[in-house]
Amino acid sequence: MRKVKIWIHKNQIAVFLLVLFIFLFYLSFTVYKKESLWPIERFCKDVVLSIQNIVTPKYQVNYQSVIDTFTKDKEEELQSLRKLLDLTNNSSFSLEHASIINRNASYYFDEITINKGKEQGIDVDMLAITEEGLVGKVKYVTKNTAVIKLLTAQDNSFKVSVSIMSGNNIYHGIITGYNEKEECILVTSVRGQSEIEVGSQVITNGLGNLYPKGIEVGKVSSIEMDSVGVNKILKIESKVDFKNLKYVSIIKGVKE
Repeated sequence: MRKVKIWIHKNQIAVFLLVLFIFLFYLSFTVYKKESLWPIERFCKDVVLSIQNIVTPKYQVNYQSVIDTFTKDKEEELQSLRKLLDLTNNSSFSLEHASIINRNASYYFDEITINKGKEQGIDVDMLAITEEGLVGKVKYVTKNTAVIKLLTAQDNSFKVSVSIMSGNNIYHGIITGYNEKEECILVTSVRGQSEIEVGSQVITNGLGNLYPKGIEVGKVSSIEMDSVGVNKILKIESKVDFKNLKYVSIIKGVKE
């Protein structure tokens, strides 16, 4: 039994010395610059490079995708800022531009929160717009923020008087809701005898002096009669991209 233990011990030492010798032998060839690789080195490099060729392209594509997305986002942001500048220069209204700082996913198409409030002269019921048209109205304000109720909100209490420009005729109606399935604004209280064509422009009319006149809402996409067959219901297609709002402008009044 004692002889077996001595034999195992000697073999352990031998194995250790062999591993140490191989390590030093390999080290002696890697420390100095060589003109060519040893066969075992070439084999190892070939294996590693083969694996890299399989894995690396995937990461290159992902990396390029990140760059493309970043560039696209920045370009879209610049376009939005240019539109704000154009809106300021061309509008007859006194505007307060604001960035969207919060949008809850559970009511994504109902409300947005902006980074301007009472200190910037914003008050309840002021209209929020973009260059493409009407976005919504101020629901409530704090010192430096405001919540905007969107036109796309499922809220029939959000009523705005509008005019429908059809040929040489002007008809009146009221925004009373939003059709989420068809993604269109609903205008009701339009006389059944009115001769309105698809494509007619819809703007705010300022009746009641609650909201400014002349803000674009959209264009008529389809027309149908109400359930009692008295008035028409207009479906309005807006140019505003409600899914990707980044900035809005609040109408504080008319320029002096």
